[in-house]
Amino acid sequence: LAPWTVFTQGSRPAWGYHGPGELSGHLTDSVRFRDYLAPFRNGQDSYFVFTCVSQFPSGHALMRKGFLLQHLNPEALTDEICPSRDDKGWSPWWYDDGHLARLAAPPNISYFYHKYVSKDKDDGDTLTLAFAQGGRFAVSRARIHARPLEYYKDLLRTVSEDVNPMEGYWIEAAWYDIFHPEALQSKRALCALPAPVATSDALRVPQLQESVRLQAEQEGILPPVGGSYQSEAYPYPLPYRY
Repeated sequence: LAPWTVFTQGSRPAWGYHGPGELSGHLTDSVRFRDYLAPFRNGQDSYFVFTCVSQFPSGHALMRKGFLLQHLNPEALTDEICPSRDDKGWSPWWYDDGHLARLAAPPNISYFYHKYVSKDKDDGDTLTLAFAQGGRFAVSRARIHARPLEYYKDLLRTVSEDVNPMEGYWIEAAWYDIFHPEALQSKRALCALPAPVATSDALRVPQLQESVRLQAEQEGILPPVGGSYQSEAYPYPLPYRY
């Protein structure tokens, strides 16, 4: 293995989410693709930038404000794993039936996570995973070697029977935990997150963009009108199977 390995999707790196496939480059905030290519940034043996959060069994989700709104004021931007300004760096919690359906598809993401990722008992507690949408990150050779080869073979088998398996989306949400067995998110949150809400109080996808824009204006982190560009709210269509 190389000392430093970058995982990235096939589409050209660019800011935001603008639809499936090659339409979206999945960069956020002030992050550039070359940031992933620099080994051991600040002495760290991995480089992740979280843009989304998924929670099960509620089906609630968050998106990073710098992923939804481009050209925010500098104090609202960072190239670190968590957003700037702690929990204010995230959107409000939102809910979508399709998102919940993806997480709850048999045997469900929590079962999969505990069986194949954390390798422990599923105690039924809420599972909240922050992750890099699009699966872009970089890890050192030592990080990869933190798990035995058979561990990766088990994961590979779960995504080897369908063209677009559900398990692939679950792995996308769990990449950090796969390479950081000592820092599992099922045990401890890595970022400050907004307080939980009831599903009835969570935003719906059509409300998300406008709500985040208004919130950013109120917080004074949005530049004058015309200087901001918005990502689409990330939809969660069910993958197809053959």
